[in-house]
Amino acid sequence: MWDATHKKKDGSYVNEEFRKKLEAAHDLQVSYTSSSANFEQNEINEMVFQKIYGAEHNGRVRGLGLGPTPSRYFSVISKFTSTSASTTDNNHKAELENVKLELAEMKDKYEKLSSDLADMKELFGGFMAERSLNDRMSKAPAEEVEDVASVD
Repeated sequence: MWDATHKKKDGSYVNEEFRKKLEAAHDLQVSYTSSSANFEQNEINEMVFQKIYGAEHNGRVRGLGLGPTPSRYFSVISKFTSTSASTTDNNHKAELENVKLELAEMKDKYEKLSSDLADMKELFGGFMAERSLNDRMSKAPAEEVEDVASVD
């Protein structure tokens, strides 16, 4: 398609820049076709186009105006997008699993700390009760002595 739109009626190229780019595109297309048998022709054309002219901008197909979008013109774009989306989805799933494991570890730590705190409260309560009892016992004889002295 690009050959037809960038040549004059006599078959010569519109300018030298396009001639060089189209020759490079033909060379890349031949090399991609021979080296990668698992790609369809549309995919190869898209890879060559992006390599020579750069990535598309603003969601439009370069050279075809404001009409067609990549998803309408090339079915290839949706394939590449779904591949990257599935890769991103797999990354998110792995990250979610890591977060779930961390959450489970945190819950275990929380339960252990809660149990330890309850044990410490129980020990502290027992200690305070024993201390209070000891304080009362030590004060009791002194009060009895005062009571006996005041009776005289």
